[in-house]
Amino acid sequence: MLKKVLLFIKENGIFSDKGISEGLNLSLDLVKELKAQLIRMGYLEKDIEEKCKCSCAGCSKGCSGSIKNFTTWKITNKGLSLIK
Repeated sequence: MLKKVLLFIKENGIFSDKGISEGLNLSLDLVKELKAQLIRMGYLEKDIEEKCKCSCAGCSKGCSGSIKNFTTWKITNKGLSLIK
């Protein structure tokens, strides 16, 4: 089942629990548990990205605009090896 979830994420680019739940027709609670296992096992990881919320173009984060952290997810090399 873990491999099925990883393959779905890779093929569809969907990392949200709700999206995975709907796409694989699994309960939301099961998806949350499977995703937690994938993280614990090193197949998925969070990537925190800082982005400026100001209106300047090509900000170098040196302006006075406020910075917001965005959480993104990625499949690790270990995870990609599993689904090959």
